[in-house]
Amino acid sequence: MSGVKISALPAVVTPALSDIFAIVQAGVTYKESVTQLQSLLTLSSVSQMAVQDQTYTYAPDTGVADAYVVTLSPAPSAYVTGMRFDALIANTNTTASTLNLNSLGAKAIKFGDGAALVAGTLVASMLASFEYDGTNLQILNPMIVPPSSTIITPDIVGVVDGSAAAAGSVGEYLNTVVLVGAAVSLTTTVSTDIAILSLTAGDWDVWGSVWTNPNAATTTQEMAGWISTVSATLPIAPNEGANAKFSVSSVAGAANGFSVGQKRISLAGTTNVYLSMASTFALNVMSGYGFIGARRVR
Repeated sequence: MSGVKISALPAVVTPALSDIFAIVQAGVTYKESVTQLQSLLTLSSVSQMAVQDQTYTYAPDTGVADAYVVTLSPAPSAYVTGMRFDALIANTNTTASTLNLNSLGAKAIKFGDGAALVAGTLVASMLASFEYDGTNLQILNPMIVPPSSTIITPDIVGVVDGSAAAAGSVGEYLNTVVLVGAAVSLTTTVSTDIAILSLTAGDWDVWGSVWTNPNAATTTQEMAGWISTVSATLPIAPNEGANAKFSVSSVAGAANGFSVGQKRISLAGTTNVYLSMASTFALNVMSGYGFIGARRVR
């Protein structure tokens, strides 16, 4: 009896689940139904539903702030360059952070430019995406950018809960206040630092004001105040707007106060910024006090 070529057989249009097919495995012919074949074919493949619900590439974070833990199922045997997965973050980070995937070892989480995370990059209940680059886990979320990057975002909505921007974030605010009770002693015509504010690397707007505190017999003829990264040194006017000077003829004992203005200070590293003043006065004793504030603009 001669056989029939496969090409000559009629096509199966819509097989029933109970239809039987001959399957040859290792030289032995078996009979299998459509249901059995479907089961065999999906043993080592990804189902449509698994693709839809990301069963193999998503898991909730079970760690703590700054030390995140994710457990995928089935478990990967090692970190592989290009490996991607998502996690539902449980706790907001407060500093540079790590993530341990299936107990394979904690890896540093970094921005795409290699910078460590800053506080508030990962927020509780956010979905975060990660990719292993061979050394670190890079965060992929499109709206999260490293501190060194520049992004223009229109209509940024401000906070309404009275909270302060985190260190390193745009909007961070710092200040130093010297009250009259801690006023700094002045020598006539000598430049003197009144307050010092330490600023980290970044682009800052800095402003301040100074006040004189003479005793009852002191008269004032001239006052100056400024902001600078150089201690007790009168800058060349106009000092980008943070330099004020007045000639006065005050009665004995009269205190005077004025704004020294505002200037941009762009820093590559942590730097002291000084609020300084000088006063020309006569007959007795003078001291000065004031305020210096700064806002990170980027």
